[in-house]
Amino acid sequence: MNINKGLPDKFKSSAAELLLDALEEKFIPILGDKKKAKQLLELSININNCFSIEDKGELLGVLSYQIDKKTFLSPSFKTIISIYGLLGGFFKALGLSMLTHKTESDEIYIESVAVSELSRGKGIGSKLFESFFVFAKTNGFKAITLEVIDINQGALKLYKKLGFNIVKKSKTWPLNKIVGWPFNEVFSMKKDI
Repeated sequence: MNINKGLPDKFKSSAAELLLDALEEKFIPILGDKKKAKQLLELSININNCFSIEDKGELLGVLSYQIDKKTFLSPSFKTIISIYGLLGGFFKALGLSMLTHKTESDEIYIESVAVSELSRGKGIGSKLFESFFVFAKTNGFKAITLEVIDINQGALKLYKKLGFNIVKKSKTWPLNKIVGWPFNEVFSMKKDI
């Protein structure tokens, strides 16, 4: 089993699948068709802003992060319209803009954590977090932040166990009804380093 700082290029497609599976509640209401959504995610991956775990040629998990404006998923408007057309692309870009996060200079933001279904419960997520925490501390960040939706109670419990505290609760109504999100609240969490 190898833990990588970054994502080997050959795993872009697998990473897009993992992310789509893990964040389906956020992405599919905005992006619609899963095939097009996967294509967009795959074309938008910045392989440097993550930690990944692979074993025997298979991607087991990814933890992606944002520092300042450098993100793991950075879909350009040009890429979005190449997949969805001009009008559809405009609305998809608008929807995706609702998922952006502004970081402070001493903050590192976890965009996503995704572990393959067959690898869950085997410590893959813990290994990703361990490597990420060392990276964050070594690089002088003072805080790690993330957001989790109310219907993902398993992740909320894990993040609390890892030392994250809820610092803000945001209701998604009426936006959730317009977009089609199945969640009602987003918890902003923070861990001081």
